[in-house]
Amino acid sequence: MKMDIIKRNPMDYVTLPKLKHEMEYNAELEEKKYYYTREELRSFLESIQDDDMAYTMFQLLVFTGARKGELYALHWSDVDFHHKSISLKKTLIHTSGKKQLLTSKTKASRRVVSLDDETLAIVKKWRSKQIQRYLTLELAAPFQSDDKQPIFTVYNQL
Repeated sequence: MKMDIIKRNPMDYVTLPKLKHEMEYNAELEEKKYYYTREELRSFLESIQDDDMAYTMFQLLVFTGARKGELYALHWSDVDFHHKSISLKKTLIHTSGKKQLLTSKTKASRRVVSLDDETLAIVKKWRSKQIQRYLTLELAAPFQSDDKQPIFTVYNQL
């Protein structure tokens, strides 16, 4: 550069390795707990049991490993009551104040998850409660014939 042989310094494009202290184990970070114990989870689920929709959502989150965006994107057509499973193949995202329904990013994230009998019974109970809600709102006719109905949202909210 000083002798005008090259115009730019190639070292400007080099990524330096992390410093040793950045890679050292930090016990304080490890000790932070980002999960519930079984007792805490049991207590939490009991505390929301009266809210059928929330209880169903958290039951599915806990026992299927689904992400919340995947749950928001679930339609009744994604639930297979006969085979006791749900298909997680799409996600609902919020960008720029808008909601978008997208397919999952990777092939591995598109999956079918088995449901245990208790979770399946909770999902069935939520479906009947949802139909009851629509009956009171006089929306049951399109709902009963529409498997594309979102499980955890209602028409006109998407």
